[in-house]
Amino acid sequence: MNLDLFPRQADVHTTENLIERIARYTLTQPPMDRVSDRWLLASNLQKTIRRGLAPNAVAAALALQALDSRYFWRRLLVIAYEDVGIANVALCHDLLKSFRREAMHLRLGPERVAAFFAEALAKSLKSRTLCDAIAMLE
Repeated sequence: MNLDLFPRQADVHTTENLIERIARYTLTQPPMDRVSDRWLLASNLQKTIRRGLAPNAVAAALALQALDSRYFWRRLLVIAYEDVGIANVALCHDLLKSFRREAMHLRLGPERVAAFFAEALAKSLKSRTLCDAIAMLE
């Protein structure tokens, strides 16, 4: 695995740097073939990211992205902030920067962008502290 694809928390990223890292990402994982229920795919995506199962997260991400791209990106943002949160703010910020950047997605390939972030989230440190703190306030 090329560690340059998933830089450390302290690294500051520009949009150009993010595009370069996504462009270098090699997409090798096929999507899940048999599942076509978006709720099951979304649940599987969150659980595999939470458990750090990168190949499974990529497969679920590709299947969900192919089935319902808009829902996939909204769900991925929620997963990032619920499960990764303050453990990797830079990655969450990169995901937010790439959200709704259709020109970038088309240039790099929507599957590559989806797989890149699914794998990065799965391999990232996790912290639910912020999500738990917000729930306690309510």
